[in-house]
Amino acid sequence: MFANYLTTFSCEEITENIQLRVRVTGNDISGNLYQSIAVQEDETGDAMIVSIGGSNLAGYLPVGQEILIELKGLYIGCYGMQPQIGIAYTNASGRTYPSRISNHMWQEHFKIIGAAEPDKVVPYEFTGQPNVRTDAGRLMTIKNVSVKGANGKVTWASEADAGGRTAVSKYFDGYSENFMIYTSIYADFANMPIPTGKLNLTGIWKVYQSSDEGTTKWELIIRDINDVEVAKEEPGPTPGNDNVDDGSQIDPTQGNGTQPGTINQSITE
Repeated sequence: MFANYLTTFSCEEITENIQLRVRVTGNDISGNLYQSIAVQEDETGDAMIVSIGGSNLAGYLPVGQEILIELKGLYIGCYGMQPQIGIAYTNASGRTYPSRISNHMWQEHFKIIGAAEPDKVVPYEFTGQPNVRTDAGRLMTIKNVSVKGANGKVTWASEADAGGRTAVSKYFDGYSENFMIYTSIYADFANMPIPTGKLNLTGIWKVYQSSDEGTTKWELIIRDINDVEVAKEEPGPTPGNDNVDDGSQIDPTQGNGTQPGTINQSITE
């Protein structure tokens, strides 16, 4: 999935008349998924992040809303290792990646299809060994995990913990620190205490890679506090630790290994 972008961090303009029909799985409702939406295809589960320079996206793009995106004139590539649609931006280091589409431009590139159907958005289960070609940007639930340091008082993202940054990373007991929970200090649940004990945590899983170390890391972005559930006691997945499957044996045109990945075919045809 998106093999060229994952290996070269390229950013390319889409010059053909291509439309992408997807459903919103995540938005900025809590302030934790900032100026972007997460989308998936219903049949394949193929996922993507769309970077949008606007606020209150949840007001017109609620979870479950199906949309049609006109891709011509937009850019596709990776922010880190996360496949993303946006507009080309070159940072101070000389790296070009798809950044935020202006709100005006975005209004010209998408159409709403029918009413939102949130019941059609069902999270996949996090297996402990995510695959960058199928799981990057996907809505998934990690079950029966505890958060390191949770004692009923520690919060998700206090300004003190952030130390001048705008977000805080928390880690899972029993997992490598290549798997983390990302929470913005501006999320409306940032100062709520993290529950102790075993939890089921749902959210958008984004992948990135350190350009210096070459280490693949995953961050869970909780969409709102309703994504946090106290778990019933049952065995959880085996931690993947550092042995993350990079999907090198997966056909990049296959969404989950059994069904065709229409997103992938659409952008490459």
